[in-house]
Amino acid sequence: MRPGGGTGRRVLPFWVLQCGQLGAAVALVDVAVRQARPGLLVAQAALLTGVTLVADGPLGVLRLLSRRAAGAAAVVVSALAVLALAVPSLRPGLEGTVVVAFVAVGTVRLATLTRTARSPAAAGPLPAGPPDQPGVAAAPAPAQPVAPLVARRLGSEAGRLAAEAARRRPAVEAAGRRLVRSAGRAAGRLGSRPRRRGER
Repeated sequence: MRPGGGTGRRVLPFWVLQCGQLGAAVALVDVAVRQARPGLLVAQAALLTGVTLVADGPLGVLRLLSRRAAGAAAVVVSALAVLALAVPSLRPGLEGTVVVAFVAVGTVRLATLTRTARSPAAAGPLPAGPPDQPGVAAAPAPAQPVAPLVARRLGSEAGRLAAEAARRRPAVEAAGRRLVRSAGRAAGRLGSRPRRRGER
C-alpha cells in the first residue's frame, strides 16, 4: 500500500484474474487427457472454475465470495496444488507436474496484481458559492445530503458492471462449453484407455 491509501502494484481489473482462472482450467483439463494420473489436474481446474463462478466479479454467477476472499481462495487453491505434488499417488507425469506448478505460480502472481477492493465513490462537484462582497461575510454553502449522492453513484456503478458482465457473457459461456467438452473428451479417453498387465 502506498501512503495515502493507493493500491500500489495492484493495477489489473478483477475480470482479468477471472479470465485467467478460466483459461488455466481449460489448459489443465486439456493436459489431463494425456496423463496416467489426471486427478490433480482435474481437481485444480474444478476449484479454479468454482472460485471464478462464486466470486463477486463481472464473470461471477453466484457471487458468494467478495473479491478479496476470491483472490485469497485462488492463492489457497494454488498452494494446495503445489503441496499435492509431493504425494506420489497424486503426482501426474512430467508434463502434468510442470503445468500444475506453472498454473499455480501464474495464478498467485496474477492475484497479487489484481485490484480486489472497489474504488471509493467519487464526491460530486461542490456548488459555486456567491462572490465575496467587501464588508459582508459570505454565507456558508448549504451542505448537500450524502445519501442521494452515494445512491446515484452506486446506481451508476451497478449499471456499468451489469453492462460489462452482459458484454463478456458470450466469452464466459464459450469458455464453459470448451471446459465441458474437454472434460467429456478426458472422461471418454480415460474410459477407453486399455488396461495394462497387472491393473485391476
